[in-house]
Amino acid sequence: MKKHIALGLVASSLFLAGCCTTHQATKLEYQMAGSINEVNEMSNKGWILVNVTGTASGQLEFVMKRQKQ
Repeated sequence: MKKHIALGLVASSLFLAGCCTTHQATKLEYQMAGSINEVNEMSNKGWILVNVTGTASGQLEFVMKRQKQ
């Protein structure tokens, strides 16, 4: 019986310790690219395409992201 109580206390302590630890958020950086060639060059350096938008003048703008270095 004492072993079950001790085991329960250890398990609950580990659970609470796991819940109280802080998790580090991944920090990202973003950059705009203006052409497909630029997107290709950036993707070779670890950038990921996240959005493409069109401007009023008909140009495409590419939003890239990667983990902050």
